[in-house]
Amino acid sequence: MWNKLTYISRNVFRHTPKLQLLQASHNNIKVIESGSFKNLKILKWIFVTHNKLNDISYVFTEMLALIQLDLSNNIMTGFINSGYFYQSNAFQQISFSNNYLNGIRGKAFSSLSNLQFVDLTYNNISTLQPENLNFSPLAIPQPSVYVVGNTFNCDCHLIWLRQCLNSWTDSCQGLQMDEFEFLQCYTGYRIKLLALIKNVQLENMLCRFDDPCNGDDILCDCCPSLSCNCTVPCPHNCTCHMSLDRHNTVVNCANQHFVAFVQPIPKSTQTFYLDGNTLNYINSSIFEDLNHLKHYISIAGNIKDRI
Repeated sequence: MWNKLTYISRNVFRHTPKLQLLQASHNNIKVIESGSFKNLKILKWIFVTHNKLNDISYVFTEMLALIQLDLSNNIMTGFINSGYFYQSNAFQQISFSNNYLNGIRGKAFSSLSNLQFVDLTYNNISTLQPENLNFSPLAIPQPSVYVVGNTFNCDCHLIWLRQCLNSWTDSCQGLQMDEFEFLQCYTGYRIKLLALIKNVQLENMLCRFDDPCNGDDILCDCCPSLSCNCTVPCPHNCTCHMSLDRHNTVVNCANQHFVAFVQPIPKSTQTFYLDGNTLNYINSSIFEDLNHLKHYISIAGNIKDRI
């Protein structure tokens, strides 16, 4: 502690098999080699806070006695995954606070049957899924998870979290209700920066898409079907948002300097903005099959010629 260590090598603890507590905070540690703690069979507590760790893959695996791991105030990025804790089932407390982590992969904590506490505060986590908080049924009571201070994108994927305020379900297990007073949105459709999640309207929690049937974020599960209303991508130079149930789709093509508009519109569109353009021509076929359109079509710009 309070030294200038930069590296922990694989063999450094080979002559200290009875070590139970490692305090290596406030150094400049950038790398801990995998297997560095392999022979420490009774090591219970590790504190490596205020260092420069970026990656801990295969570092804290097969540690049968480890109950507390504190990695707060490092520079870790990427996603927490189950490989971080492989065969280290004694974990009770884990802290990743004040890092740059982007999220959790799958059921990263589900094998930790003794887990009590997970601190994920003040990272760059933009979204969470219920499976990310899927804990072992042997962990009784269920672990407490803290996520305040993250950069949440309040889109359709975070609706379940917002709904925890109204209806407490199994998906909400582990969340701390008192934190909802402080959880904030950093991005989202028609959502102001740093708006409190508890104040966000569910109808504004939409996901932006280019093609809901392709890409990294596929919003539709009906794409192989000929009757699917998701097969039309977002028009070029427009922005499109959709709810997970596809009952609310907004297409915004306003103020894009369109002179003519001939592009097809997603069939699930309910609201379509086309104002602020200088239109000479709109192809009437773009309105075909828009059976869900029910709010309005705004074409308040200067339509010089014809529709």
